[in-house]
Amino acid sequence: HYSYDPENPNSISSNTSLSSFEDNSGIDWLIDSSGDLNKCIRQKNIFKNYIYNPKDSFSISSNALATLYEDRNGNIWIGTFKGGMCLYTKNDKFENFSHSTNPFSLPGVSVHSILDAPNNKLWIGVKGGFICLFDTNTKQVIKSFKNPYFKITPAYLTQDNENSNILWFACSYASSTTAYRDWE
Repeated sequence: HYSYDPENPNSISSNTSLSSFEDNSGIDWLIDSSGDLNKCIRQKNIFKNYIYNPKDSFSISSNALATLYEDRNGNIWIGTFKGGMCLYTKNDKFENFSHSTNPFSLPGVSVHSILDAPNNKLWIGVKGGFICLFDTNTKQVIKSFKNPYFKITPAYLTQDNENSNILWFACSYASSTTAYRDWE
């Protein structure tokens, strides 16, 4: 059991966790109630807290985090409410991806869901009803779909168990609303 200690910079940053998981190397990752990212270093019984620093292009891109995801290659991806998507690098830095004038960038800055897709790609749910296919090798959006029926955020993504070409998504703020898209 861990508790926030304002006198200890190595404590967890809050007593309330919104999301957590253990990655394939045994590290615990948590998003706390204020949206901060915490990494538990169990051997030392300490936490590393990641805070946005506008002067550091390798810091996490926002202190308002929406989701954590580990892809099949062991990469940790973070979706944020204001800073797009981040890739945690093994040297304790972040590579950030956000909306820009580049046509291969994310269509918005609020990433709510991330899911593995075949061939080193990720499905990304972006506020405004967008679902994107992101190539992790080129680090670009290669396909984007805007749901014509909803301008609601695709908050939860899953692939169909029987047909991997079907992607199911549930939208936030619309309980029990589910739709699918056959990408082929």
